Formats: sequence, C-alpha cells, structure tokens
Amino acid sequence: MALFQHPARITRRILASQIMMTTSCQASTRHIHTSAAQTAASELLKKVKGQKFVRKQLLDGNQLQKLSLTLGRRSEFCTGEPPDGTYLPYGHHLVYFTPSQFESELGADGSDTTFNSPAPFTRRMWAGGEMLWNPQVQLRIGDRVEETTEILDAKAKKSRDGSEMVLVDVEKIFASPRGVALTDRRSWIFRQPLPAPPTGSIAPVITIPTTKSHIQDDTDLKAGYTMRNLVWSPVALFQFSALTFNAHMIHFNESWTRQVEGHPNVVVHGPLNLINLMNYWRDVHSRDGAIKAKSIAYRALSPLYAEEEYTIGTEAVEEATLCTPNTLFYIIPPIISDNDLPKLLNTPTKQVKRIKNLVSEHLGSASTRVDRPPMQGMFSRTFFVTLTDKREVVIQFRTEKLDLDAFRVAKGALGQVVPDAVALKDEELENEGVWVYSLERLPGKIWIHGVAGKGAEGRIAVNRSLGRVLSKGWLANSSGEAVSTKIRPHLEAILASPLDEVAAYRPLLQGFLGKLNEISKLPLWVSHYDLNDVNILIDETCEVTGLIDWELSTPKPFAVGLGRIHTLAGEYTGGEFWMPDEFEVAERAFWKELFAGMSQKTREMLEKNIGLVQDAVILGTLLNTFFWEDGKVGCGEVPMKALPKFLTYRIPQIRRDEPPYKE
Repeated sequence: MALFQHPARITRRILASQIMMTTSCQASTRHIHTSAAQTAASELLKKVKGQKFVRKQLLDGNQLQKLSLTLGRRSEFCTGEPPDGTYLPYGHHLVYFTPSQFESELGADGSDTTFNSPAPFTRRMWAGGEMLWNPQVQLRIGDRVEETTEILDAKAKKSRDGSEMVLVDVEKIFASPRGVALTDRRSWIFRQPLPAPPTGSIAPVITIPTTKSHIQDDTDLKAGYTMRNLVWSPVALFQFSALTFNAHMIHFNESWTRQVEGHPNVVVHGPLNLINLMNYWRDVHSRDGAIKAKSIAYRALSPLYAEEEYTIGTEAVEEATLCTPNTLFYIIPPIISDNDLPKLLNTPTKQVKRIKNLVSEHLGSASTRVDRPPMQGMFSRTFFVTLTDKREVVIQFRTEKLDLDAFRVAKGALGQVVPDAVALKDEELENEGVWVYSLERLPGKIWIHGVAGKGAEGRIAVNRSLGRVLSKGWLANSSGEAVSTKIRPHLEAILASPLDEVAAYRPLLQGFLGKLNEISKLPLWVSHYDLNDVNILIDETCEVTGLIDWELSTPKPFAVGLGRIHTLAGEYTGGEFWMPDEFEVAERAFWKELFAGMSQKTREMLEKNIGLVQDAVILGTLLNTFFWEDGKVGCGEVPMKALPKFLTYRIPQIRRDEPPYKE
C-alpha cells in the first residue's frame, strides 16, 4: 500500500512562464462575512445539508474501452471490451456516474446543475479535491457500484480580483459489493454568470485543427526522472465530453469559449487532467501495480487548453534518483515524509550515506548505485541498491521490527522464489526506534499484470507452476504444534464469536474441533498468509518467479493453507465467485503438480489419508473466511456469499471425474 505522496506536477509551457498544477489543496481565497455569496451558500446548505443522494450503476467494459481509445493508450483495453473482473485503474471512475439531466435543466453554458449554488452563482468550475482509495477493495468491471453524494460545506469566498463566489465541498463514496472502494471529495467554485451576449451575436469560429493529440515520455537525465509531455486536440476533448455526458460548452464549443468565456481555445477537462496524473503515476511509479496508491490531493490553478503542450513530472529528490526498475518487490507499512524519521535519517543525503556504510559493513560489498523511489508510506523508507558484486537488494529503514522467521522458513523449503531477508545491525538507529533490513529483489511481474493478454492458458500455466513451487513446502512429518498454537485457538475464537454469520456453521466448526488430533498427523507445510494474484510474481511464460509478502505467515498442516484454491483457479468478480471456463483445468493442474513434486514417501502417506487432506482444505476455507486478527474474528461479505459453494468443493483425488463443486 502506498501513499501518493511525492509532489506530481503539471507544467504548462507558455513563453517563459510556468503554471503549476500541484498535489496541494490549500485555498487561495479568503472568507467574507456578509454578501450575496454568503446568502447563496447558506441557502444551499439549508436545502441539502445532511442529505445523501444515492445512484447505482453497473461498471461496463465498453465505457472503459472508449476511455482508453480517447486517451490513446494502445496497450490498455483498446483491442476489445475488457472482461468482467478487470480492475478499474485509478481515477477512471470519473467516466462513470455521468450527469442525468434533460437539456432544459442544464445551465446556459451547458453545465450540469445538479448540485449548483443558488443564483446568481451558477457558473461552475472544478477547483480541486482529494481521492482516498481502500487498498483492500478495488473497483472492477462488472461491479454493481453505489455512489453516495453529500454536500459537506458551502462557503462564501472572494477571488484574487475581489469578485464574489461560492466554494462548495462535495463528497462521493463509491461502494462495490466487496465494500467501500473510494472516497472522492471535490471542491467546486461557483461564480456569477458572464453577461449574456445578444441573440445571434456569437459569430461562428471555424478553425481547422492541425494538431493531433499525443503523449510522449522524456527522461530528464540530469534529474533522473521521467517527464510526460501531452497535447490534447479539440477532437479528443469532444470525445471526452461525449464519454462523460458533459455538455459544458467550454470543452467543445470554440465560439462560446472564445467570445463568451474569453478563453483562447477550448478548455481541457479537470477530470481528464486528473486521470492523466494518475496514469503517469501508474506508468512511472507504481512498479507494474506492486505499489498501490492510497490518496491524492490536487488543486487547479489555471486552465489548460487544446493544442497546448503541457508536462507532467515528479519533483526530483535531493541526491537520490527516482527510478522504475524492471523487477518488483513489495514495500510494506507509513512513514509519510523524511521528517517522520529521526534526525539521523531525516534527509536523503543522510539516508544514502547510512546505506553505503551499512551495506559495506554487513553485505561485504560497496554500493555502485542507490536509487530512492517515491515515498511509499507504511512503516518503512525504501531504497534500491546495486552492489559492486552485481547483487541487487532492497534496503528498508523501518519504524517497526520485521519478523524474519517467516522468510527464513519459507526460503529454506521453497528456495529462490522467496526473497532473502536479513537485518543490518545499527545500534545507534535502533536506539532511535529504527531498524534496517536488506531484502533480495526478485524478477517478474505480479500475476494480475503478468498474465494480461494470455487468456485461459495463462491462468492454467500459473496454477501449474504454483503447484510445482508449493510441492517443496514440506517442513516436518507432523503438525501437532501448529495445530495447538494456531489452528485450535483460531477455531475456538470463531466458535466464541458473537458474529451472526457464524451461527449457521457452528456444527461444522465444532466438528472440525473434534478432528484436530487427526489433522495434526498431516505433514507440516509452508503456508502463505495471503496467497493471491498480487503476491505471486511470474515471468513471460507464466512460470512463478517469486512469492512475496511473507509477513504474518506461519506453517500449517498440509492443505490447510490451500483453502485459497478457489480464488487461484477462479476469482471474485462483481461481488460473486466466478469460475472461468478453464477453472477445472487450472485447478487439476495445480493439484497434479503439487503431488507430483513432493517426495514419494510424503505422497504415499497423503494418498493413504486423502480424506484427511480433503478435510484440511475445507478447514482452511473456513479459517480464511472467518479471519482472526488482533484477537477479533471477522468475515467479508463476498467470501461469506461464496462459502456455501466452497464447502461443497472436493479435490480431484476425491471426486475423480466429477465436477469440483456439488450443485
């Protein structure tokens, strides 16, 4: 999970001046106490304060495809409508939940008037806002999403030229069947309308566009970061207006824009700029999706116009180079800025110097390159380091200790697919509450991105490879200690939970409590706490190259840790469990490789106790559904909906030629 914290900028090149759009959200206007604007703000609040306006919409793939075509992103969704389950990229929700008004209800300039300030403050402009994403819930194509809109506040303001206006703060919450995914807060400025021109006095402006929209990336070698240059044509802006059902004429009617509003050309949409900011961040800094955005705050300072080049970039960091390496590693919990670190580490210069000393002392090799990615948040500050002996490592300054045992146990069994992780002892830093770790960088892309475009064969290949990898997970011939210290307390906590959802499953859970002595006879096996499509790295052939994020993982009896087979061969989409056509082929391939890759002795023992293995899978499914964290039992709406089906699952060795789930 990452906080979008490094300052992104949009710079517009006009003569020698530069106009910035930054990620700050500070008001540049000042309050006034008694005015027509104050009266209008009060009337609006009296009318709608405390009310919530709810709309529901299906996120369809056609809308996302048309947006990709408008943005010119040829590698993303342009060749066909994306299927259900496709993740909606950051900011792309802005082309859904479009205005729903008759033409007669629109403003004189064609703008949406749904949440307008009372007259005379009716000319709306998008001033800024912030978005906060839930890293556990991401919107997907096929989701039935609920948008809840609420007016948070309305204030009278004065602009720099002294004219009155009304600032309205709006909050939109977007909830999928899996929970709240996004909170989108927007600030709108409402000014008085411009004098209406005499009827027929607007002369048509006819210009032949000579510029095509284009996006081009340049690497600033001096600063060490990528700059993105953009130009939007009037045609592209019209497409975006049509896509968002936005009839505001400043975006497509050149005559109105020039002669009434006084702009030199049609105006680039605020939401389009925001989408471009997030696409830049995804492409340059998200490391193929391994780093998740947490929030963005933004403020519009000046309009951008069609056929005018502007640049999106990331501010350089002192004595450190921003980079986007081709390999992935996970970056875990939040240091928001360097100031959150002790004085010993509160500047990039101090951090880089410390790293060079530590790797030389502990890793036996000097560093040839230290790259500092954007601030990622969580409880660590991360650097990517290349050593003179050609090793590449991740160095983390952490304000909480990292449990290395989970890494060591998994590494000992599974080998190179698990990153090496070692502590770099520094007593001075530890006395200040900071611990330093070195972790191996692993190659590959996260499964969800690496499998893109590979269809059914990709899913089958990943499951087959994952079975081979996990077949090496044997740790001991029995698992009595894991059952007594992990499984039994978890089961007892579920049975003692007051959750209403538990009631229907109490007899089954109680039955498993009585079977634990038998289950403890199963071999102890490596188990990943959160095995999913963002913690599995794959190469171009869909072979697994890495399993990451081992924090909180502990060994379990064989197959108890495989209760996630449902969402490895299938997945949740649209709030439902979905079995793709290739589900059974992928699922059978996983189990076949899992048994084929283990030792003959272990395989024969498990085959003799195959009914116990089946029980372990169902037990693991229950434990995954009723999770137990920080002493509390919880459950998710979507897994609960799928649980009755999951409990009918039978592994291939039990069901033979029958389907995996009973009707």
